[in-house]
Amino acid sequence: MGETQRRGAPSRWKDVASGGGIILGAGAVVGLSIAFAPAIAEWLVGDAVVTGTQSEVVDRTALDARIFVVQTGLRIGLGVLGLLAVWLSYRRIRAMETQAEVAVSGDQTDRYARAVEQLGNKAAAIRIGGVYALEALASDAPSRFAVTVRDVLQAFVQDDDQEDLNEPEARAQPQPAADREAALQVLGRLGLRVSLRGVQARGFDLHGVNLSNADLNGANLSEADLQAADLRGAELRRADLRAAKLSGAKLQGAMLWEADLRQSDAQSADFVRADLKAANLQEADFTQANLWSADLSWAQVANTSLDGANLKEANLREADLEAAILTQAALQNAVLTRSNLSETNLWNANLRFAVLTEAKLRGARFDEANLMGAIFDGATGLETATGLDRGDDAT
Repeated sequence: MGETQRRGAPSRWKDVASGGGIILGAGAVVGLSIAFAPAIAEWLVGDAVVTGTQSEVVDRTALDARIFVVQTGLRIGLGVLGLLAVWLSYRRIRAMETQAEVAVSGDQTDRYARAVEQLGNKAAAIRIGGVYALEALASDAPSRFAVTVRDVLQAFVQDDDQEDLNEPEARAQPQPAADREAALQVLGRLGLRVSLRGVQARGFDLHGVNLSNADLNGANLSEADLQAADLRGAELRRADLRAAKLSGAKLQGAMLWEADLRQSDAQSADFVRADLKAANLQEADFTQANLWSADLSWAQVANTSLDGANLKEANLREADLEAAILTQAALQNAVLTRSNLSETNLWNANLRFAVLTEAKLRGARFDEANLMGAIFDGATGLETATGLDRGDDAT
């Protein structure tokens, strides 16, 4: 069919060119006719001219009227021919554009087919090339290919069965993740919401990746480099983030129910209004992290560093903060009802109007802390806590 189109194209252009030549010729005839309109009109009126042998008076009024009619008619004809020439030119341009679009579309389809074929190659380098080829295609034709490329790369990243891509002698060796790592980075650059539920991305380098609003529920991101990553609004329920690098990451409004963040590095990360219900943050480093209005109810925060962290208005109801470091932390209006603060270091922390009802305070250190308006109703272990005898307006 493509061959037929190619054979028909020259004929079409010849027809257009021929039509244009005819119009130009006709235009020339009309132009000459206008120039000689007076002579034509005089020839047409012939007997309207009376010779001098009878009255020697020529009726110029009738002659002038006929000349005007002839000239007007010829001008109208020339205008019609001009419009026809413009229409044919438009048709010619549209035909050329259509042919170009068909050529580009065919080229893009070929590029897509080759790139997808590369993803199934045995060589990791060729698979990576296929990933970047798809990214280039999505960039060149976003309206046509962006969503398709996203779907293909999502499936590629989540396909863990790579054995058939390896030579038999190499199947016993663990597969490098460079190809899927590249695919994840490209997915972040596409700017589309991605669904990567349960993806295996342990140890991936995803520094600065944009996975905002992504579905990463149950994902394995342990030991991954997510520094400065954009995970705002991402769903990370029960995700494995053990020992992940999250410093400077944006996780505002992220869903982290029961997520495992043990030993993770989240220094200066932004968890504003994040949902960390029942999450495990044990032995993690959340120094200077922003957890304003975050929900940490029932969370495991034992032995975690929250030095200088912002926990204003945070919900820490029934959270386990045993031996956690909350020095200089901002806990104004925080809810710590029935939380475990045994052996917790709250030196110089700000607990103004914090609620510690029925909290466990055995061995807690409140030295230099601001306890103005804090509520300790029903709290236990007060006798072993330090820094509570400073005459603050705590109740």
